[in-house]
Amino acid sequence: MKKDKKFLTELEDNLGNIRSKYKKEIISKYENIIKEGKENNKKITTILKELGDPKDIAIKEKKLIKKESFFSNVWNNINNSFSKIKSKFSRKKSKNNKSFELSSIFKKKDPVELELKKDLKLKKKKLKKELKNQKKRVK
Repeated sequence: MKKDKKFLTELEDNLGNIRSKYKKEIISKYENIIKEGKENNKKITTILKELGDPKDIAIKEKKLIKKESFFSNVWNNINNSFSKIKSKFSRKKSKNNKSFELSSIFKKKDPVELELKKDLKLKKKKLKKELKNQKKRVK
């Protein structure tokens, strides 16, 4: 078996039972890295040495998947919470088959609603910044 195929097989085995979607993406990523190395006239042994041990790569990739899914879940929870809060403050009533928000009746917006929206925006910014920092640390 060729060294590159052996490396990719070991990597796939070490990835274990993660979703096939992630497994395919990871294997494809390393196939492309090897292909680019060959196109740049690097020896396969040099490329594989630079990549490192397939076990270590698999561990690193699994951690990345966990972090990405964690932050994705956090982001979804924030959006869901925001939607729930928003729906509490925008009670809809139907009149002649036309819906409207209670807050739109008044010229001034409810100060509590404004404060909540402001607070949510700040939390969203903070989480975005935290997510960005986490991604930098992973690199």
